[in-house]
Amino acid sequence: MSGSAALGAAAAAAASFAEASADFHAIPKSGIARVDARGMSPEEFRVEFVAKNRPALIEHACDEWPGIRLWSLPEYLKRRGGDRVVTADVTPSGLGDAAVAVRGSEGEPVAVFAKPHEVRMRFADVISAVEAAATAERLAAPRAHQGGQPPADAGSKHSLVWAGEPGTAAGLLLPSVECPLEAGGPAAAASTAASAAGVPAGAAGSPAPVGPAIPPGSSVYFSRQCDCFRDDDEAGFLAEPDPTRPGAPPDVPLSLPFADRALAGTTADGLAVPDAVNLWVGSGSATTSAHLDFYENFYVVLSGQKTFTLAPPGNVAFLRKPSLPTVRYRPAASGDTAAAAAAAAAQRGGGDDAGASTAGGPGGAAGARVGSPASWVVVPEGESATSLASAEQTPWLAPDIARLAEEGTSRAYPLVRHASAATVTVYAGQCLFLPAMWVHRVAQQGFTVAVNYWYDMEFDHRYAALQAAQGLREVFAAVGADLPAPDQ
Repeated sequence: MSGSAALGAAAAAAASFAEASADFHAIPKSGIARVDARGMSPEEFRVEFVAKNRPALIEHACDEWPGIRLWSLPEYLKRRGGDRVVTADVTPSGLGDAAVAVRGSEGEPVAVFAKPHEVRMRFADVISAVEAAATAERLAAPRAHQGGQPPADAGSKHSLVWAGEPGTAAGLLLPSVECPLEAGGPAAAASTAASAAGVPAGAAGSPAPVGPAIPPGSSVYFSRQCDCFRDDDEAGFLAEPDPTRPGAPPDVPLSLPFADRALAGTTADGLAVPDAVNLWVGSGSATTSAHLDFYENFYVVLSGQKTFTLAPPGNVAFLRKPSLPTVRYRPAASGDTAAAAAAAAAQRGGGDDAGASTAGGPGGAAGARVGSPASWVVVPEGESATSLASAEQTPWLAPDIARLAEEGTSRAYPLVRHASAATVTVYAGQCLFLPAMWVHRVAQQGFTVAVNYWYDMEFDHRYAALQAAQGLREVFAAVGADLPAPDQ
C-alpha cells in the first residue's frame, strides 16, 4: 500500500471509529438523557444506562435529603465544621491537577502538569474563602445565569498559548498560568511554603501547616479524592447527624439508594456499596481539567451548579496525552516575590504593575487585585528533582475538551475534529450518572457543594475497547498531521 493510500485508510478508520462511538453513546445529537427516579426503577436504569455506558441526569433521587436545603447555607456549614482542620487545595487561578503552560527560566512557555498547593486550614475558613469568591463572581456578573440558561464557563477565562512539549519539537496548546518556574525539589518546595507561611518547614511533600499565608486572590477548593466523606481526619464529621438536631437523619447519606440498587452489588442484601464518597466545595474560580476515572460515578449537587463537558471513552483516540514534567504550585517566599514580579514584568515588557490580574475568578477568593506571578511559583515535583528534566512525569490529556471547536485547538490536534462532546449543567438536587471511563471536565458557578459516589466498575469488554482506543491514539498521532480531512 502506498503512503498516500495508507494515510487515506487511516483517515477513513478515524472517521468511522468516531461516528460509531458517537452513535453508540447517543451524543451529541440527542444530548444527555434526563431520568425521573420516581418513574424509572433502578433495575431499569441499570439496563438502559449502566449496561450501555451512557450518562444521564437523574432527578428526584435525593429529594428527602436535609443537605439539599441546609448545605446551601455557608453559616450552617461553618457551624458544623467548627474548628475542625481539613486539607484544602489552593492555586493561583483555579487550575490544579492540570496540564498548563508556565514560564520557563528564559520566559518561554513550558508545558507542565501542575499540582495544587495543599494547605491545612479550618473547614470554616475554607467555607469563608469559597463564599467570598462566589460573592465576588456574582457581583461581577449579576446576569450570568437567567432563565435557566447554563452558566458561563469560568474555566474559559484562561488564555491558550503554545508551549514546548519536553523532549520533542512539537507544541501543545495549553491554558496559560503566569507563574515562574523555580529550581529545587521537595526540600526547596517545603522551604518556599514555610517561608511564605512564616513557620518552620515541615516534612517534604506534606501539606503546609495550619494557618499559612495564602496569596490574595487565590482559588481555594476542597476537592479531596480520598474517600474524604468517610474519613474522620477530613470531612467525615459532615456524614454524622447534626448534633443540634436530635433524632434528625444525616444531612447526606453515605450511599445513594438509587445507585445501590441500580448497580446491584454482591453484598448480603444484594446492594452495591460505594468504593469512595467524596465532598467538593468550591466556586467558579476552580475548574477540574479533562480526565477519566475507572468508576461508575453518581454525582449529586447540593448547592450551586456544576457544568460537565463529557466525551465518550472512544474519544481518547483523538486527544493527545503527553507525559509532562510534574510541578507543584507554591506561594513565593518573601525573598523571591520581588524577583518574580520583576521577571514577570520584564517578560511582558511592562512596569512594576505589569501582569496584575484578578486571580481565581472575579475578585478572587479575597476580592483583591494582585499580581499572581509575584505571589506564586511552581517547583519541580519528585524525589531529588532539581529541574524539569529530573521531575517525575505525569501522563495527562492536554486539550481542553470544552474548547474543541476553537481553531487553535484543531490546528494543534488535527484529529480533534472527530471528537464529540456534550455539555450538561447539574443544579442543586440533581444527580449526574457519569459512566466509567468517560472523559469529563468540570466547571462550577456560585457557592457550590457536591458529594459524589464512586462505585467499582466491571473491567469487561468496555475496558478492552478503551485500551484499543488508546492504542489507536498512538497510531493516529504518528501520522495525524498528515491525515487528510474527511471531505478530501
